[in-house]
This record gives sequence, C-alpha cells and structure tokens, in this order.
Amino acid sequence: MSHLSKLFVLGLVLSLSAQAAEGIKGVSFSGNVEGGYAATWRATPSVNDSQFTLDHANMRMDATISDKTKVVIENVMAVMPQPTSNISGRNAPLFSSASYFSGATLSGGDFLFSNTAAYIDHKWTEGIHTWIGHFQNAFGMESMGSRWDLPTGYYSAAFANTNNVNGLGWMYDVGIKAAIQNVIPGTLEVGFTDGREGNSAFATRTPAGTIRYNVEFKKGDMSLTPVVSGYFGSSKNIGFTGGAMFKMGSVFANAEFVYTSTNPLSSAVKTVLYSVYVEPGVELGMFTLAAKADMVNDSNNSDFNLGAAISHEYAGAFRVKLAYMHSGIGGKTVLGNFSHVNDLRVMFGVKF
Repeated sequence: MSHLSKLFVLGLVLSLSAQAAEGIKGVSFSGNVEGGYAATWRATPSVNDSQFTLDHANMRMDATISDKTKVVIENVMAVMPQPTSNISGRNAPLFSSASYFSGATLSGGDFLFSNTAAYIDHKWTEGIHTWIGHFQNAFGMESMGSRWDLPTGYYSAAFANTNNVNGLGWMYDVGIKAAIQNVIPGTLEVGFTDGREGNSAFATRTPAGTIRYNVEFKKGDMSLTPVVSGYFGSSKNIGFTGGAMFKMGSVFANAEFVYTSTNPLSSAVKTVLYSVYVEPGVELGMFTLAAKADMVNDSNNSDFNLGAAISHEYAGAFRVKLAYMHSGIGGKTVLGNFSHVNDLRVMFGVKF
C-alpha cells in the first residue's frame, strides 16, 4: 500500500474517531497494552540484541449509529527500537507484534502506528452481519483473537508467512465480509477483498476470497471447537487451515495445520509452505503454563520451533508473562535467518 493510501486510511480513521466522539451516542472502547523487555540471541553467527519495547497497544472503538449499524475502528501502536540485526525487533515475524500490522502503517524512528480495522458493521437480522471496509481476513485459527489471546504469545511459522509486513499480505485487506452465526450450527465467515495489501512480489491487486467455519461442541466442562478456513487469491495463491480448540476444566490445547501455496510473478515455480503446531496448557490458579511446538516445511526442508510461557493475571485485567521461543531448532534453510534463534521476554500488560 502506498504512503498516500496509508495517509488516506489514517485520515479516515481519525475523522471517524472524532465524529464518533462528538456526535454518535453508544460509543465504547476496548483493547489491551503489553510491553516489557525482550532479548534475542544466537551463538553462530553471533547475534545478541536486547531492548525495552512497547510490543503493542491496541484500541478498538465501537460507535453505534442505529439499532442495526455501527462503525468499528481499531488501531495499534508499537514503540520498538531499530534492531541491530534482522532477526529481532520489528523485523522478526515470529517474535514481534509489529510484523503483524496491516499495510496501513505509518512509522517514524522507533514509533509505528497501524490501522487494523475501519469498517461498517450492519446487522441484517439476528445472527447475520456484513462488514464493509478494512479488516482482518477470516483465515486461520490464530487470527480469531488478538496476540493477547495466544497462550504463548508466539504465532506459527506458516501463519507468520501470511502477514502483511514481511509475508504474503493475506492478513488484512479492503472489501466485504459476511458472518452467519447460530442461524446454522456454529459460525460461517465469507469475505471478498480486492488484494490491495498483497505482497507485490506475489500479487498485484489480485481479488481474493476467504472462508472460515467453526462450531463448538460442549459436554459438561469439556468443549471442542473445530475450525477450518481457506484463502483463494487465484489459482496461484491458495491457503488452507484445519484445526481445533479443546478445553476440559483447567486443561486446554490448540492444534492446527496451516498450508500456503503461492506463485511469485518472478518465478514459474510455486512456493509451498506448511506447518503443524500443537499448543497445550494448564491453568493452575496462581498462574497459567503453556507450550507451543511448531513444525514447518517448505517442500524441501523441515524445521521446528519450540516455545513456552508462564503468566499470571491479577483481577482478570493485569498480566505478567515470561515467554521463551527457540526457532529453527534443526538449523535448516526453511527458516532462513531464524535458525537457532532464541527469544526471551518479560511482558507486562493490561486489558480494558
């Protein structure tokens, strides 16, 4: 997205925010903030980066226009020092929230500001909504919540490959999306976008369609929620995911398969990447333990990432988290510079 387009989106966001604050009743705000100290290192070749960072500050505004229509604006900010290598800071797709900002991002020095939602939500009838504007695509299980909701705080490698900053540009776009909930069992989301945020190396305004379906099965204190989704940018840009979220008492687990297939304009050979991750955890009252094992394959090599986190929430709003990930355990080229990279961070956050 060009700087002019970014400024247009930012202007729209600020204009709507100001109008909502002044003249629209029923305005509500929500969001979360998380920051702290992050250290990234690797022995060979030697890398040792450490920095204090505001990983993300998300704010969402819901402004009611009528009984059936509302405007949703969501912005995210980060304060992230420039890294001394390309495996830390904002350039690290496995570690940094800034890697998951939309194409509508402005930056200056250490400061980044991104719009991740600017759309009109209209309810046609109970359980049927349409969104028109700029939003996150319905692809993958990890995008169903914010980074705050990830048990370990780390995304899978294949999902990271779909991001707008360093990846395929599948995560955010402009278009229309329909959501059908409880009219049929579960929730069905179908979206159509114009591809303007697609990475220019892979697509130039190639219209895309997305679809995601999930349904929850409950019995007592046990629940199982299968989730499937697809991305169809053309016959050369296709993605599929299939997974499930499980919870029984204090024990939970997420597992998902993520597949992407692309054909760069500069190459006649398609690029296939897929990953399978498992993310178990347990809530122990005083704190929550979670782990994440992620296998990634690029058709030629396989590699592994392993992460873990321990966190504690105070009164359901304040949280302290200690998280660690070792990416590229096998040292294969599938992850490039992210082979044998360690990331350790202590994060303090609040949700409102």
